Amino acid sequence: MKKAITLILLAVLAAQTLSACGSTQSGGDTTASGDTTTSNGTSASGEYSYPYPAEGYGGEEFNILNMHDMYGMMSVIEREEITGETLDDAIYNRNRLIESKFDITLKETIIEDDWEFKTLAGVAQTTILAGDDTYDLMYIPMAGSAALISEGYFFNLYDIDTVQLDQPWWYQSFNDAITINGALYSAAGGSNLLIHDGIRLIAFNYDMMENLKLDLPYDLVREGKWTLDAFNQYNTAAANLNGDDSVAWNKDGKATYGYTHHKTNSESFIIGAGELIFEQQDGNLVYNGASERFYNLIEKLSSIISLTDARVYKGETADSEDGSYITVFRSGRTLMAMSEVNKFRGFRDLEFEFGIVPYPKYDESQDRYYSNSWYGATGAMIPVTSSDPEKVGLILDALTYEGEKSVVPVFREISVEQKGLRNEESIEMLEIITDSLVPLYYQIFSIGKDLMTEVNAAIWEKTGTVASAVAANEDAIRSDLEKLTENWGK
Repeated sequence: MKKAITLILLAVLAAQTLSACGSTQSGGDTTASGDTTTSNGTSASGEYSYPYPAEGYGGEEFNILNMHDMYGMMSVIEREEITGETLDDAIYNRNRLIESKFDITLKETIIEDDWEFKTLAGVAQTTILAGDDTYDLMYIPMAGSAALISEGYFFNLYDIDTVQLDQPWWYQSFNDAITINGALYSAAGGSNLLIHDGIRLIAFNYDMMENLKLDLPYDLVREGKWTLDAFNQYNTAAANLNGDDSVAWNKDGKATYGYTHHKTNSESFIIGAGELIFEQQDGNLVYNGASERFYNLIEKLSSIISLTDARVYKGETADSEDGSYITVFRSGRTLMAMSEVNKFRGFRDLEFEFGIVPYPKYDESQDRYYSNSWYGATGAMIPVTSSDPEKVGLILDALTYEGEKSVVPVFREISVEQKGLRNEESIEMLEIITDSLVPLYYQIFSIGKDLMTEVNAAIWEKTGTVASAVAANEDAIRSDLEKLTENWGK
């Protein structure tokens, strides 16, 4: 496999040499307004202006491989026409601007399988192994790309000078966290909205807060006091069977719940408590092992997450089906609920006001909040079959710059803040949550998933012990991590 990739890469490098001789791109630094810019894009007026080339690429296609808007989370980049919907029109205008600046035509291929992680990876693998340069740029879920990266299918983005990863349109703290051995193959930035739409947080019901005479938790968040203990106080106050026979969901019942969640997934609580399992040390990904704090956290979560007294309701069905964590929240019978940002668009018709907060800290000594996005969020990747990765990197960088400049603000201000969130405090909370994003290491790199399965079972189903799960999985985790990093960046 690696020999095949090497041969393809050698052929690509030869093609790059020939391609560079005939490129129509010039080194001109003229902005749309005609102002000259410096090499870092600062215009004569002192404002940043992206340093677009004076000449483009003769109308050639720029081909993107991407996934569809899975679970209603925005991933698709192209918009075919102006619709009057502010966000769609912002995306359309961004794309047409990029086409005009580079004299290219954006063409996007969307994989529309119900669960396309493997399909996308398969398409990428097939085209790259065949030496096919159909796709200039690929957006593949980070959770599905680690194996492909290890086999050498993509360029290290730090080796491509035109991708300005130190600029604010790239999400540097997140990208740094998934950089191993100085190499980054999949980068998050403003070109794709999926990482924003998939951010996980806790939504809460204002009316229930008022009826229960509970203070809104915003000040607790601001003061660093939004902890698991505080969460449990709210949780407990709202749990009440109200005469129902059991905690089981009944749409005609009267039971109220403290918190509703989707299936047996504890990752947002664990990450919120600052237990990431893996961390970056001197540019390397390191397995932390299980500390005393980790064991204490799991014990605390196990006591808080109770399915027998209405403090927590677990929804197993799809979002739109009766009894899902979302429909229970929409019914007005739970104080708090797991949510993602994309759910806000479905909350516009709620009869009650809602707010949001991050997942809680372990305790007040924790120095910051931690949040995560859905593990299927995509990263931008340049395949090794690209005949001109510097050109692809330049177009990607500009696409990301313009996205962060003109699309992400509209997404936040219009689709989320004005049409979704209904108060200034929640907008403030969303900024705190977004600024605290960290990667789901075990999902992205497929290391430690068996351990997390057993940890979830211990928390939710009260089966097994975490100590035995750690003992049974640590050797495999270290071995898998060593294999992953062995050739990463080499």
